Amino acid sequence: MDFSFFTSEFYFSFFYILSFLVPAILILLVGIKRNYDIKFLLLTLATITVFSIIGSRLFTIPIEEWTSIFNSNLSINYNGRSAIGALIFGLMALLISQKIIGFKKPILDVYAFTAPIGLAIQKLGCFFIGCCYGNVTDSVFGVHYMKGTHAHFNHWVSNLIDDDALFSLSVHPVQLYETVGLFVIAYMVWKTRNFWKKNGSSLLFGIALLMFFRFSIEFVRDAAASPFNKYHLLGVRAFQWALLFIGIISATFLIIYEKYLKINLFQQEKPYINHNYSIHFIMVISLVIYTFQELFTTYEFGVIFINIVPAIVVTAIFVYKNNLVLKKYLIGCTFLIFPFILISQSIPTEQGEVTKYKRVDIGTSFGSLVGDIAFNPTATECGTSYDHEYYKYKYTVGGVGFSQISNQEKATFTYGANLYGGSNKEINLTSGTEKSFFVYGVNPFASYNMKWIGAGGGFQLGNLRWFPLGASEAINYENGMKTATILPEFYLRVGRRDILDIKYAYGFSFPSPFPSHTQEYSIGSGFGLKEDYSLRYGLLQAPDAQFVSAEGLFNEKLGFKFSYIFNTEGFYGEKNSDTRLIFGLNYRFDFENNKK
Repeated sequence: MDFSFFTSEFYFSFFYILSFLVPAILILLVGIKRNYDIKFLLLTLATITVFSIIGSRLFTIPIEEWTSIFNSNLSINYNGRSAIGALIFGLMALLISQKIIGFKKPILDVYAFTAPIGLAIQKLGCFFIGCCYGNVTDSVFGVHYMKGTHAHFNHWVSNLIDDDALFSLSVHPVQLYETVGLFVIAYMVWKTRNFWKKNGSSLLFGIALLMFFRFSIEFVRDAAASPFNKYHLLGVRAFQWALLFIGIISATFLIIYEKYLKINLFQQEKPYINHNYSIHFIMVISLVIYTFQELFTTYEFGVIFINIVPAIVVTAIFVYKNNLVLKKYLIGCTFLIFPFILISQSIPTEQGEVTKYKRVDIGTSFGSLVGDIAFNPTATECGTSYDHEYYKYKYTVGGVGFSQISNQEKATFTYGANLYGGSNKEINLTSGTEKSFFVYGVNPFASYNMKWIGAGGGFQLGNLRWFPLGASEAINYENGMKTATILPEFYLRVGRRDILDIKYAYGFSFPSPFPSHTQEYSIGSGFGLKEDYSLRYGLLQAPDAQFVSAEGLFNEKLGFKFSYIFNTEGFYGEKNSDTRLIFGLNYRFDFENNKK
């Protein structure tokens, strides 16, 4: 079949971002389930992300060219990427972050199955852009790449096709083979996680599988599509022999480690996080980013932004609330956000003013919260007293949305709809009983925003659950949340979004931070950038919590949103009783412009 995509760069950047975002969400979900410290997880994810990207790029630079790079002080200008380099540098970053921060709880088993998932997703991007392609084949599964791709160019240089040929020869879609194989490896590692006796064995098992699989898949990859094709031994690339050697060493050490060694190299210990080191650690990571900034593309900066900003914000909040001596470090950390905001100013924009475009959103929200239900009023001498029950809620919600945005002369009009669904586990902390529910909803909405004021409204329809705002007059209370089929939502904003604004909202969040309707009071700024950028801080009610959110654009078509909801005071003996995260991506298309 003939394969051609005129926007292949978008597909590559989209799957590249997902390849980091999906594993990050999985690690956070597992960490929250195991009651791991959210600050450690975010710092670790930021470190893994930065070093994985750097490793993927540096790993492809030929050894003989490093000397000239250092001697001539040339900029690093290599566009190749290596999944093996990303894996190795990412693992090094994980071990370093554990050592420096001082967190000793097991997380290698989580990295062992999430890393192959990330690599599998990234290979989809490689398929769309046409890199890492396979050998020429007559198979029915073969694909033809259009003119301008690596496959077409290399076939033309090798005189396999004419210079006027529109497509390359049929080649193996090796990238898709790898995607399937990597998902299978991730499943095998996850499925056998309880089989191993020692911490770290899952990772060794995963590395062995990855190396053997990559050794095998290289036989059907075109040598011209690999940066490691210069050196051969017995007719096989030296890179493949290295993969096989690492696989054998990993498998051998796994057997020895499990059966014969009496020590546990990654022994679980009581966690202790040094928050002085956390702040310094963020500064070191930022210095690394600045040092290699010429190496990163726009979407790589976007991936780093998604990971480093939450780590900075969450760590700074904790330090501010729990260690007054370190407030001076807090000031320094907050300034680390601004270089990323300045980077966004260099993003290219459309020629002319955009008057209309469409937008698709995807997102997820997950976490836990604790609430107090007051019911059964009883008259006493001091007034009315209530019985109380305490509930903990764990939830995961995902959603997709579509909207159309019209930029009018003095205002922006937006309308669309969101669709979401997910699970909600309700734990009665008083009685110890548990219930699980499936929540879903459809959410039509519209908003009208002028420069200094804005408003919006809509409703949610479905199997909705929401936290009561006050005491109930009911004698008995069976569930910790109320249910509804339809609920309204609205918001009001005053102030300029690009400078400073305040907002009140009832509902009106995608995807929902859960419960589906929460009152929000917040203040935010776009720091003088376009209105697509914002950093906000606010308060939520029902139950009470605080939040920090950031949103912006990777480029003119692809945007992001992140929110962290927290309550560090604890409730009913539950530390960090409210910890909720929201991640979202949006894609903008079908632009209509007034050309200048």
